[in-house]
Amino acid sequence: MVKSNEPIDPKDPHLVKPVAPAQKWEHTGSNYDELVSRIVGMMTIRGEREVARNAMRMTFREIKLIQMRKNKNIANMSKSNVIIKNPITVIHEAVANCTPLLLLQSVPRGGILYKVPAPPVSSSIATHAAVKFILDAAKEKPRDQRIWISMGNEFILASQNQGKAVKFKVEIHKQCEENRAYANYRTH
Repeated sequence: MVKSNEPIDPKDPHLVKPVAPAQKWEHTGSNYDELVSRIVGMMTIRGEREVARNAMRMTFREIKLIQMRKNKNIANMSKSNVIIKNPITVIHEAVANCTPLLLLQSVPRGGILYKVPAPPVSSSIATHAAVKFILDAAKEKPRDQRIWISMGNEFILASQNQGKAVKFKVEIHKQCEENRAYANYRTH
């Protein structure tokens, strides 16, 4: 310990704690969201991440506009509090509603590939499947409709437990139920 009347040496290694710089993949922004970054990564085609980011920004705008229109159409103010206007909250709810409890794994047995129902190895794999369901549902759109409009609609429907993405999840669960007999082939 340094006494109060002693001068402090600035080069003393015991008094200075080195601070490592932040890694390049770490984010310090207040508006950074890992799930949104993951969705942008899954939307990226041919390395054009900025195009995917712009589409995601437009999706945020579309979600906000749709929710504001719904809020304006509701005359009763007590029901307007139920409508979530924050796009990131809507996206998190949509992914949570589309996350499957079971997935199908291909397991070879005796030269035949069996589709075996198994729980996802990690929550990351389940989240990936949920985002894939939502993006695939959004891509099933008319040719003249922009992707961010269909993504905004699909995120809102999925956050309300409706829409094509939730149907994809239910379909996977039905297939898992049909292939329940192969559950003993599970590898993990």
